[in-house]
Amino acid sequence: MSGHHPVSKLFERFSPEEKQEIRANMDVLREEMTLQELREALSLRQGELGERLGIKQSAVSYLIKT
Repeated sequence: MSGHHPVSKLFERFSPEEKQEIRANMDVLREEMTLQELREALSLRQGELGERLGIKQSAVSYLIKT
């Protein structure tokens, strides 16, 4: 197994309380820095960021677009 999972599958692992906390944290992060800005600040390619997050590069691309 490659270790890559769709974001939706990873999200299913969390309890409703954890999901709510994740969404709240995402909102804060969106206000502070976009994922694209974070990726660039860390000098990472989408694939490298995906590896660090345990998701596919395509999922990183999707998250950056949203």
